Amino acid sequence: MDKWLSNTNVVRIVALCIGILLWVVVHLDVQSNTAVSSTDSKNTVTNVMVQALYDETQYSIVSIEPAEVTVTMKGDAVRIRQMNPGNLKLVTDLSKLTAGTYELPVTTESELPKGITLEIVPNKVKVVMEEKKMKEIPVQIDLSGQPAAGFRAGTPVMNPSRVYISGPASKIESAESARATISVDGANQNVVKKVKLTAYDKAGNEVKGTISPPVLEVEVPITLPVKAMPLQIKWIGQPASGFAVSAIAQSVEQVNVYGTQDLLDKMDFYDGVEIDLTGLKEDRVFSLEIPVKNKQLRVDPAKLEVKVTVVPSVTKTLEGIPLTLSTPQANVDVKLTAPASGLVGITVEGAPAIIERLRVQDVTAQANVSNLGAGSYELPINVSLPQFVKRLDGNKAVVEVTPKVKPEASPTPETPTPTPTPVPAATPTDVPASASAQPTPTVTPSASASPPPASAAAASASP
Repeated sequence: MDKWLSNTNVVRIVALCIGILLWVVVHLDVQSNTAVSSTDSKNTVTNVMVQALYDETQYSIVSIEPAEVTVTMKGDAVRIRQMNPGNLKLVTDLSKLTAGTYELPVTTESELPKGITLEIVPNKVKVVMEEKKMKEIPVQIDLSGQPAAGFRAGTPVMNPSRVYISGPASKIESAESARATISVDGANQNVVKKVKLTAYDKAGNEVKGTISPPVLEVEVPITLPVKAMPLQIKWIGQPASGFAVSAIAQSVEQVNVYGTQDLLDKMDFYDGVEIDLTGLKEDRVFSLEIPVKNKQLRVDPAKLEVKVTVVPSVTKTLEGIPLTLSTPQANVDVKLTAPASGLVGITVEGAPAIIERLRVQDVTAQANVSNLGAGSYELPINVSLPQFVKRLDGNKAVVEVTPKVKPEASPTPETPTPTPTPVPAATPTDVPASASAQPTPTVTPSASASPPPASAAAASASP
């Protein structure tokens, strides 16, 4: 091999063969390229969208007609196959125009391979451009479905509650609200959801435009029915001797009670809070929890504070208070025998400011005779007094209860039919006979038995 390579003729022959091979390869490639380049092809793509180029801060496109065109790509078959029709970008240029209606050519912004041409049909579009307008509209959330049994949906909460819509002035002007729908079907707790807003006009037709922000997070409270009612405090015990309550101040006067509707319908106030005044000689602040009386109820707020003001007490006697009797049973009569005048006097104790304002007309006195049978009774006198005023005396009333006497039945007299006496025609001076007198029947009334007297029971008076 070394001898061959050292031979000049052999090297020349090898070089010649290599040169011939290179020429053949180059020649075949040129022929191949020439054959391919000489083959033309085309590809047609339909429904290619036309985009408008314009100043989006000042104008809005109302319409482009047609909005889509047909594009035919012509040229080298291999390069056409390498192209992605989805990357074609067709535009019509309004960047230097103002509001109006125009017929403009459609061009492409896509970079085409060498030798590739486009045919666009139609090659012109009609464009309507208006000035851009922005309008603020309220957000309205519609609810669908029903929450779980016993629950109800509250007012949706969102932030912001108003949004902006922008677009062509002729369309945006009719926008009334931005709306979305949230389902609360079967919910037993708050529903939180992100919703996409759509603008509508007064008639409920959709208004095309750009909403900002386009999506809101909305929370729909799902609660038990609620009823606001006054909080009633029960006062037990009495301050120390010689002292009285002059004022109270509650941090909570009214509570919201949550529960099933049937329970709330039976409630007009909420009670259960007790405050013991026993032995108080000075002001005191009570911090209390409002008890939940039923597991199906919830109360808001759950706590309250009550400030009780205590001062030295004074006494006062009120005279001439009319004494009334409650309605007795239907079969008895009741007579007040003491006090004979029907007026009573009472002695009361309380805070100076309250006692000073107390008048006879502010007090009512009554004896309860509603369940009494026949007999004589000494009854406690029940007196209505302002809160934190204490009665010191224990006056009694005396009544006599008697059965009602049934009235005797009045007899109904019989009316006899008189027999007429004929008048003789020959004797004109005769006087007609008068009718006979009506007989008066004798009625013997039956004696009614009186009911046995009931035993008297005296009720003790409460101070």
